[in-house]
Amino acid sequence: NFAFYEVQSTPGVFIANKVVSNDMYSPDQRSVISFDNGGDWKPLIAPLVDVSGNPTNCSISNNCSLHLHSAAGTTNAWAPVYSTQNAVGLLLGNGNLGEILSNNELQLDTYLSRDAGLTWTAIISGSTVYAIGDHGGVLVA
Repeated sequence: NFAFYEVQSTPGVFIANKVVSNDMYSPDQRSVISFDNGGDWKPLIAPLVDVSGNPTNCSISNNCSLHLHSAAGTTNAWAPVYSTQNAVGLLLGNGNLGEILSNNELQLDTYLSRDAGLTWTAIISGSTVYAIGDHGGVLVA
């Protein structure tokens, strides 16, 4: 089971939330990304530092990665991953670091990618609603 998001500005890049548990009321999900039209899926690499500049100590080798809420996910309480065709490579999303996607608002932050999801930066503590304007020259959160 996957909930897909196609990155609008970069053809062939998809982000998905993969269901990894059988709990029909609250399924655990992990975010993954593909840069080749869905041929190969990998976890989202976590930022090295948090919003305050402190090390995240989150790496794929210790079963920790970035997980983002999707428009097709299990809840619509938070703004989903967002990109626009006119801002090549820019992505915004609400999510968390860990083993699975969290629905706990206290664990969520807002993240930005400038390279179509290859790397991410924590930009705001907490979840927000956001928009991209002027071909990526303006980010509003």
